[in-house]
Amino acid sequence: MYLKKFSGLCLGLISLLCVGCCANTTNSASVVLEKIDTPKPDKPVISNAIPQKNQIKVCTWNMRWFPSGSPVQKPAKDEYKRTDSAARFLNWQKVDIVMLQEVRSAEVVTNLIKQMERPDMKVAACTEFPTLPTDPVPSHQNAIITHLPVIDSGYAKWEKAEELEPPRGYAYAVVDYEGTLVLCFSVHFKSNFIAEGEDPEKTPIINRKTRELTARQFVAIADKLSKKEYNGRKIEAVFLAGDFNTSIFDENFKGETTIQTIIDGGYRDVYADVSQDKRETMPATKWHPSTVFDYIFYKGEKKLDDPYIAPKQWISDHRMVTIKLVK
Repeated sequence: MYLKKFSGLCLGLISLLCVGCCANTTNSASVVLEKIDTPKPDKPVISNAIPQKNQIKVCTWNMRWFPSGSPVQKPAKDEYKRTDSAARFLNWQKVDIVMLQEVRSAEVVTNLIKQMERPDMKVAACTEFPTLPTDPVPSHQNAIITHLPVIDSGYAKWEKAEELEPPRGYAYAVVDYEGTLVLCFSVHFKSNFIAEGEDPEKTPIINRKTRELTARQFVAIADKLSKKEYNGRKIEAVFLAGDFNTSIFDENFKGETTIQTIIDGGYRDVYADVSQDKRETMPATKWHPSTVFDYIFYKGEKKLDDPYIAPKQWISDHRMVTIKLVK
């Protein structure tokens, strides 16, 4: 069973401590899905990533325990190598707003931006969730980076309810895109991890219910924040993005309401009409088949264009998912 295989992976990785644990919607013909790693130039990529006029690139990327690649900190030279590779990749992608997951801290995100050599880029928001005594692995954070003016930002933890305590929470930022206020969220929902000693039958059910609870909270929070005004200016576009740890294509998640709750809340999956083979965000390994865990949801009247799933990078087990917002 996929969930059991996935949990086996996480247990194995933690025991080794040497690798990580775990719109209008356009049609499928327009989706670009590359299957190769990006070139790794010898010299740093000095960004000329000036946003194209009248459009910005909005992205989400789970960076896999960045910058160590595992729950434990690595030697500085190893982490520098991963940071340098990520910086080259982001510059190559010419990003405007990026929602990041599985980063260690705001400090490592700041270091990433420095390595990008983009003085215009900044950390708009980064969570600071502590590691709890009951956590099987250290906590990781969600962040948002952008070169656009930041009007508002923050983060909060999900609320405990129904005897469930969702891990982590959300980071958000309101940015000004040429007079249009855009609200962005970066999230990482409950994983499919089964810790040692946990019931392999009951734990997947708890994980699913936890994600469903998180989705309900997420929609309510997004709706509340999207109604805020800033000096009389209203938010015109909302993006909910991140690693949701559930797939609308996988039979193991059949009946789970996490994604449908967000859609029922008025948010559109920007890849809704794209088949699984054209939108996989987590390529297959010996531990699990390819799947779709990463999503961008959108609410607004502005046009979306050019859905693109970036090539897989060696530093992460997830692909970066992108969409362009057209003014």
